[in-house]
Amino acid sequence: MPDRRATLLLVPALLFIGLLLLAGQARAQTPPLRVVVAMPGPGAAPFLPVELIPRIGADRQAGIELTLRHFSGPLAAKDMLEKNSDFAGLALAAVGGLSRKHANLRSVVALTQAPAYTLMVRKDLQGQVRGIDDLKGRSIGVHTGSRSGKSTGQQLAEYLLARSSIDLGEVNFAPAGTNEADYHAALVSGMVDAVMSQEPFASQLELQGVAYRLVDLHDPVMAKRWLGGPYLFTQLTTST
Repeated sequence: MPDRRATLLLVPALLFIGLLLLAGQARAQTPPLRVVVAMPGPGAAPFLPVELIPRIGADRQAGIELTLRHFSGPLAAKDMLEKNSDFAGLALAAVGGLSRKHANLRSVVALTQAPAYTLMVRKDLQGQVRGIDDLKGRSIGVHTGSRSGKSTGQQLAEYLLARSSIDLGEVNFAPAGTNEADYHAALVSGMVDAVMSQEPFASQLELQGVAYRLVDLHDPVMAKRWLGGPYLFTQLTTST
């Protein structure tokens, strides 16, 4: 990953780590406070700053025990709103959609500004699917949503289809999990023809020869073409 992208992913983590350290100073003589974060993964690049906190021991230095629970975005929000976790890692699009039904949802820390989603197509379709138009009548795997909101992966896939003047009824969306192993199984089994995958899973699928890139929103040129450029992507959210 180029240095610029790495910076977009990692710099915002300093704010969250700093907050933990400040909180830890006030609790230096007390047992660790358990903090639970629900978010996509494990290993999803847009949430790497949070993944790194327990790995480098920053939580323990702050007198906090950080526990991570992995779900798709809307289900992570549901877990937090039901008070099974304290924070949820969500993409901004999911925050916007969920806030219509959950007015107490609040974004407190920005994590990344890189839209690390790539529309990957099954390798054996390379001669047949050359553009978005060729997805008509096919299935696209996305993160599992919930009754209160669609996953960001599905929202982005729907946006790409709409930009290409394809009616949503002309494709089929199917739950395809939240990590590389899930995407790999869905593609190899033929359950889906394409997946809306986050990095680094898209790169892993490509290296394994399972899928190829159709639209890479992590590429600055494509991000500008399809989205207008970089935008505030993943957030750490909680409730009022």
